[in-house]
Amino acid sequence: MMLANVSAIGQDAAMDFAAAGLLDGLEGAERGQREQLLARLVDDGFSLDDLRKAVQENRLALLPVDEVLGGAYSAEEIEERTDLPAGMMARIRRLHGLPEPRPEDKVFSEEDIA
Repeated sequence: MMLANVSAIGQDAAMDFAAAGLLDGLEGAERGQREQLLARLVDDGFSLDDLRKAVQENRLALLPVDEVLGGAYSAEEIEERTDLPAGMMARIRRLHGLPEPRPEDKVFSEEDIA
């Protein structure tokens, strides 16, 4: 006899990934893997808007990494503290293979200021 995973059922009922457009163009195993990843990300506290943005930017699998590596300062705040233009900080980040942040995104750390 199989028992239902009540927490998963409740979550699935709360968030319909297909209706949100997060499964568009995926079929079979790819679709199932995406659904599992999305469920884990929701469990980790990511919002539907976070998921949509990450899917649009093709960086869904990087969300947990972004969470760990996320910083305390935005490019605007770095500019205020160091006089280094916010655009330069975004460019340096891109050169490291990371997504370009909006000027207000807090992705920079004390190390970046140093």
